[in-house]
Amino acid sequence: HLSNGWDLTFPTADSENDFSNLLKNYNTLINCSFIKFGCQEKILNLSNNTWKHGHVITIGSNSEYDPANFSNPEFAKNKLSLRNRSLALNNYRFRTSYIVLGGIHDSQPDHSEWMTPVEIAQYIHWIINQPVDIPLLGIQSPGAPW
Repeated sequence: HLSNGWDLTFPTADSENDFSNLLKNYNTLINCSFIKFGCQEKILNLSNNTWKHGHVITIGSNSEYDPANFSNPEFAKNKLSLRNRSLALNNYRFRTSYIVLGGIHDSQPDHSEWMTPVEIAQYIHWIINQPVDIPLLGIQSPGAPW
């Protein structure tokens, strides 16, 4: 049984306990900034509190680079907060990596040069297998907004 974090969208003590129990079976978690705001930080905190050793990889948002000019400044500020929280948790026993992709190819014609899900998975696999910590990785996709 895996979780996509949806079970934490409306958190209860039971859902948080269930999620913590799931984490005990793994040492790597991929956290996505698309999950409802608030749940991402809850996932980071539950991981940090549950694991003796682990690695959370958060896929962030390029909206954080220019929050004032983003169409939804509050959204952008929330994503910047998530990045800062992720980096702050990085320590000797708990690794965090934060990836900003620059753009995800989502079948829209003007996004055709952006990263595909397969390419994203390859970068995540690469980060997991590095002997050194990679806390922040920004990737510039051609034609991406930043």
